[in-house]
Amino acid sequence: MLTWNNKDKAFKYSVFLMCSSLEDVEIGLLKVTANGTTKVALAERVGRINRQTCERPPVPAELLKVTDIVPQIPTKLIRKATGVLSLTNRKRLLSHSVVNMKAKKFLLAKRPIGEPKVTDFEAVQEELPPVGEGEILMESVYLSVDPYMRYKSESIPLGTIMPCQAVARVVESKNPAYKVGDNVVAAYGWRSHLVTDPNKMLSTFDGSVSKPQVLPDFGGIPTSLALGVLGMPGVTALFGLIKITEPKEGETLVVSGAAGAVGSIVGQIGKILGMRVIGFAGADDKVEWLKELGFDYAYNYNKVSVREALKESAPKGVDVYFDNVGGQISYDVCTKMNTFGRVSLCGAISSYNDMGDTSKPPLAPAIQIPAIGNQLSIHGFIVTRWLSEWQDGIKQLLGYVMKGKLKYRETITEGFDNMPQAFIDILRGENTGKAIVKANFVNHGFTAFKIFRSSRGSDLSGLGGTSKENKVVGKLRGDVKTCRTVEGDRSRTSEQLQTSSN
Repeated sequence: MLTWNNKDKAFKYSVFLMCSSLEDVEIGLLKVTANGTTKVALAERVGRINRQTCERPPVPAELLKVTDIVPQIPTKLIRKATGVLSLTNRKRLLSHSVVNMKAKKFLLAKRPIGEPKVTDFEAVQEELPPVGEGEILMESVYLSVDPYMRYKSESIPLGTIMPCQAVARVVESKNPAYKVGDNVVAAYGWRSHLVTDPNKMLSTFDGSVSKPQVLPDFGGIPTSLALGVLGMPGVTALFGLIKITEPKEGETLVVSGAAGAVGSIVGQIGKILGMRVIGFAGADDKVEWLKELGFDYAYNYNKVSVREALKESAPKGVDVYFDNVGGQISYDVCTKMNTFGRVSLCGAISSYNDMGDTSKPPLAPAIQIPAIGNQLSIHGFIVTRWLSEWQDGIKQLLGYVMKGKLKYRETITEGFDNMPQAFIDILRGENTGKAIVKANFVNHGFTAFKIFRSSRGSDLSGLGGTSKENKVVGKLRGDVKTCRTVEGDRSRTSEQLQTSSN
């Protein structure tokens, strides 16, 4: 924060909120204080964006220029403060002036019946308090959407914020442990901003104290991975496979929901361990991606019988099953398992939407029959049981990613207001890899874009085009949801990554 004195007047500004268009322009807000009054102004910096990582670090104050500013801040005072600031009249960049900082959050308004609806959630605005001593202001950058949220929607009280983890940026701090510009992982739910004492922040998962964790330097890898392969899904896959099933080289592993955030990682870890890996997914393009990841066999369960598929791919039976879906698929896999096979129960997405619908209770095949006959060990788990080993798991996963042994794909929905729809989409199986919402705050009238990005260039599959560079491939205006698929292969060097981002 920079401060100047003009006789008995004080003028100061600091970067308060940041966002970017998808062109080579970065847009942000300045919190401006003069004569004891705080207002908000819009600022612009022209320059290249790191499109490989989609990161927007805090903009140095000396590179900013004020493009419009709320009244009552004397222009002469602004110009006298620094020669690089200039007042211009580009009102197209400013849709409205913001005087009091407001945040938005989504509450559970109604119990979903069957598939959730957008109207089951209520968007609520709240005015943020000033940042007090020991507190920080966080702004969401990426928010996670996961199938377990459907399960939680049956148990949390109505009017409660929907739970999730987010990658947030510290935009104001009066806590020495957190610097402005730090990226943190915080379990604070479907919200845009939060002012809190980090040492007293409560998790939206279980109400326990959950201190935001400052992210380390990922070495050019997107920070969104802290919600995926380098976050809860990654640790779930790693420990859920290794600690629950104790896999051995040469054994056969079957993964259901294999193209999801967890399943895709489980299969790759299985290959790292020397296993024969078979994956089931619900679409042909997902099957092709699983083959790219190194799965020995991959099937579309909507087109191929699970039992018939396993006759081909597992003629000697299945030793380990990582279950993300439950239902008929899991029953069919268990009938093909070897004696003393091990099952890791991670999810049951096939029946989540049947919860709460008394007219259509979820029915499960009699899995006890193959479990008894094959003497299976079936073990359910919740990943938080390994909190004491969490950082060790992240380090192991990061090592795999940096060596190119672990690849990822992200389906990113643009815009915080699309949180409910992104959640509905994941329950429909419309994501490949990790599903994430990119908040895109302070978007003053800019066009939304649909981008498909990968380490090999743009992935325009399904859109009838190809491109070797990151390229805008379609413009969508208004409140239309936009998504982009992001694919990662970190076998390239840091130097190559830097080159591709320029």
